[in-house]
Amino acid sequence: MSNAQIAESLSLAEDSVEKAISRIMAATGCPSRVEPALLVARSR
Repeated sequence: MSNAQIAESLSLAEDSVEKAISRIMAATGCPSRVEPALLVARSR
């Protein structure tokens, strides 16, 4: 999903989504936005 799509589905500003994704990537040490999603999928 694009940042715009995520923002629309959650009723957030696109900038807020971009910042949140950047923080998640920094916290998890993931170099791409796909890897945090894979971490979540694997933990289930």
